[in-house]
Amino acid sequence: MAFVKKLKFKFLLSLVFAAIVFAILTMYADSSNLFLAFKKFSWHYLPVILLLVLVNYLLRFWKWDYYLKLLNIPVGKKDSFIIFMSGLIMAVTPGKFGEVLKAYLLKKINLTPIAKSSPIILAERVTDLLGLCAIAGVGAYSLHFGTRIVMATTLIIFGIVIVLGIEPLFLKITSLMERVKLVKKHVIRVERAYESASSLLALKKLFIPTIISILSWFCECLAFYLVLAGLGSNVSCFNAAFIYSFATIVGALSMLPGGIGTTETSMTGILIILKVLRPVAVAATFIIRTCTLWFAVVIGAIFFFTNHNKFGKLDDVIEKESIIQ
Repeated sequence: MAFVKKLKFKFLLSLVFAAIVFAILTMYADSSNLFLAFKKFSWHYLPVILLLVLVNYLLRFWKWDYYLKLLNIPVGKKDSFIIFMSGLIMAVTPGKFGEVLKAYLLKKINLTPIAKSSPIILAERVTDLLGLCAIAGVGAYSLHFGTRIVMATTLIIFGIVIVLGIEPLFLKITSLMERVKLVKKHVIRVERAYESASSLLALKKLFIPTIISILSWFCECLAFYLVLAGLGSNVSCFNAAFIYSFATIVGALSMLPGGIGTTETSMTGILIILKVLRPVAVAATFIIRTCTLWFAVVIGAIFFFTNHNKFGKLDDVIEKESIIQ
């Protein structure tokens, strides 16, 4: 039950932390002015915004399914889709790595070893960041803002890819890390998953998933642009894409659950730098985060709990495989 309690605690902590962040931003924007900004929002944009977010999920599912085929993991399209969408319930875990839940659900379906399928989550995150860096990089260069963070993130990603591509180097690093008691058990798990990870993150196999990532995350950038347009802001689509992708990168690098706090403050801060009024900047941040992060959690919960007969209870899923550490 320790793992179950940790999940519930972390999820509750994420909600509390999000509430605190929203409360601080509300005070920063002045609650009365923020209410007026929400009141002026053209709510007919909302269905299109949510549709774009759903397209993001569908494109990322395509990438998930592509990786399953690369690893020769047999699973039907319907089950694959249910597993992927169920994984969205873990969107508020640090770095989204709680989505390794998908690896356990896959094991429940066809007995695929978790060590074989869990590297897909790493590959998803790596190519997501590469796609976001590609989108943000253009804006960072043009606006002369955030260039170092985008470049550093890209270099870190390729550093991971290079280490995984050179087995002797990887084994040397892991052998050194095994000497640290606190991380030894995690290193052993990483070594077991090495074959799949090195296969998925080979340079020649990065191109297609990264292109899919660019397309999928650009959909959410467009959704953010529509949010701003609905609030009467004149921020261009180009700038909106940079702000959303850059703030998402910052949130991912923070390793905070769902990037809560860092994503919101980055997004709001850049909008204000671009002369967007505080209430509008905060309202835009609230709306897009609700339509992306929290919408993902709701969708994931719906898919998981409507298929609980297939997967079993969430408590059992976590407890048996020790997913939450």
